[in-house]
Amino acid sequence: MMNAEKLIEQMSLDLLLSGKLSREKLMPFIHELRESNLHPAARELVEQFASQVDDPAQSLSPAKAYDLTLFFLERLSAELATDGKGKPSEVKEALNDGVLNYDGTHGEEILNSFLSEVSEHLQTIEEQLMRLESRPGEKDALNAVFGAMHSLKGITGFLNVKAAHELAHEAETVMEVVRKREAGIDPEECDAILKVVDVLRAIRDRILAHSHAPHQTFPSVPEECPATLAELRRLSHREAQAAAPVPASGTKILDSKSDDFSNAHAVDSSGLVRVKVQKLDSLIEAIGELVVTQTQINQDAALRLVTGVRLSQNLSQLGKITRELQAVAMSLRMYPLRELFSRVTRLARDLARKQGKKVEVFVDGEETELDKNVIEGLVDPLTHLVRNAVDHGVDTPEARIAAGKTACAKLTISARHQGGSVLVTVSDDGRGLDLERIAARGRERGLLGFDETPARSRLLTCIFEPGFSTADQVTEISGRGVGLDVVRRNVQALGGRVAVDSVAGQSTEFTLTLPLTLAIIDGLIVRTGTERYIVPITSVVESLQPKCGQVSTVHARGEVITVRDAHLPLVRLSRFAGVTPEYNDPCNAIVMIVEGAGERYGLVVDELLGQHQVVIRNLGERLSGVRGVASGAILGDGRVGLILDLEHVLQDSRERQAAS
Repeated sequence: MMNAEKLIEQMSLDLLLSGKLSREKLMPFIHELRESNLHPAARELVEQFASQVDDPAQSLSPAKAYDLTLFFLERLSAELATDGKGKPSEVKEALNDGVLNYDGTHGEEILNSFLSEVSEHLQTIEEQLMRLESRPGEKDALNAVFGAMHSLKGITGFLNVKAAHELAHEAETVMEVVRKREAGIDPEECDAILKVVDVLRAIRDRILAHSHAPHQTFPSVPEECPATLAELRRLSHREAQAAAPVPASGTKILDSKSDDFSNAHAVDSSGLVRVKVQKLDSLIEAIGELVVTQTQINQDAALRLVTGVRLSQNLSQLGKITRELQAVAMSLRMYPLRELFSRVTRLARDLARKQGKKVEVFVDGEETELDKNVIEGLVDPLTHLVRNAVDHGVDTPEARIAAGKTACAKLTISARHQGGSVLVTVSDDGRGLDLERIAARGRERGLLGFDETPARSRLLTCIFEPGFSTADQVTEISGRGVGLDVVRRNVQALGGRVAVDSVAGQSTEFTLTLPLTLAIIDGLIVRTGTERYIVPITSVVESLQPKCGQVSTVHARGEVITVRDAHLPLVRLSRFAGVTPEYNDPCNAIVMIVEGAGERYGLVVDELLGQHQVVIRNLGERLSGVRGVASGAILGDGRVGLILDLEHVLQDSRERQAAS
């Protein structure tokens, strides 16, 4: 038996590496199987497979050969796990005494491929199950879940991850029953398959962690695994119908028109190449240096003395190629928001069910791409916003009906491009924000004066203050005053900003404005005195030259500028930089309306030098603590330009005002 299992393992490895098979490659494999010690039922499977491979009347393309062989290997592996009469073999122990064993002898490339494919299949399953909750009989979604689970069974079996293989096998059996049922999947089955996704993710993460330190003992099987397996087995045997039996003698293992074949996942052949992130980072770093050098050459004063036409043409072509290289390099780091949106959709579903609420999640723009690092930094903010929407924004079905709404709430998560940024919104049609309650809580916390009548925009910014909460009691989900301050802080760390809008009793919408990438930003280069700074374009609302009367001084607030009936703080960049400005009167200078710390203010500068795309450079540990400076960039003349941290620039101005 071991001989046959080794042959199956070798062929599985060939499948994973090449994804292409032919008759010439399959026949020696079949011959070796015939020579191995197989029980009669397994031998019959081999002969059925051989008859299909060796049939000259059947067109066997590489893709078809791949699917045919993959399905055969799975059927043969399952048969070898029995005594030849359909009873489980005692030597196959799924949970391995609680130890998560796996075969790591195939090398790093195979292991990385395994982890990547597991992640992709789990994402597919989770997304399709979300669809099935509202459309339980949708055949395409049912078949997609079945096919992905079938593939998971194959690849987990290849690395001998017995717990994961058994989970995938039992889940596949449940889905086989479900997809043959007219009514489709029921809530109990949906919950069970989603639990499988969670356990398989935990197994994947433990294997990944162990692979970084393989000398350590194997990790343990997730504690939820036995109960999940038991639940799957209960569901699969709940009805008389079970998984399809082994075909009788003389029948084909696979038919090109059969349900199994049409829904099997064809090659895991899209021309994808997996590259280590470190290599991509090095490439982007080198291209960033090329961009800076090319800009310096173009702006070199000595070059203006050269009048050669050919040189000018060559420099122009160099600039074009450099820009194209930069665009291609940046695109390598771009990933769609699909996986992140899928995760928070699942989160909303689980929270709503736990609280007895009905929520239908609508997702739009999940194919919008962002830098991988931006997406990673977006996980916590988006998670907090979705939790906040379900817990605070959405009422119970009874309360919604009493308010004249439908019992099921609507939660929308969307993304879209706007200029050089991406806007991610989370909105719900719930109860909205209670501004009076926010004002009362703000006065209790000293954020607002007891006699102050704050503007609506000021009240909305209060909810982003650390420790601020309007919840009456602490629950598992909220009430601790942790959430929206984390959202603002994390979004600002990404170079973005967050805004909120709400209609009492009707809706709330949070909008995150994010840069496409953390490696390059679009910035406005500004001058104050002799110094130049870079202001991220995503934080700039507008620029203007004030008229007489727009600038005034308010007691305890200092200078303010009135823009469309709003009184905004006025901050002089020259004071922050410690230089003498060219213009003392703001009416002779330029005022940029910027947003930092969730608040808008006017930043006074002497001149706008233009908008440029700059490559972000870390300033190092010694300068990392400088307030008001986020990072740096090399400008066209080779000098360093400092990128402003607008939140701390405002805080610095207020501290100076309080001290004066």
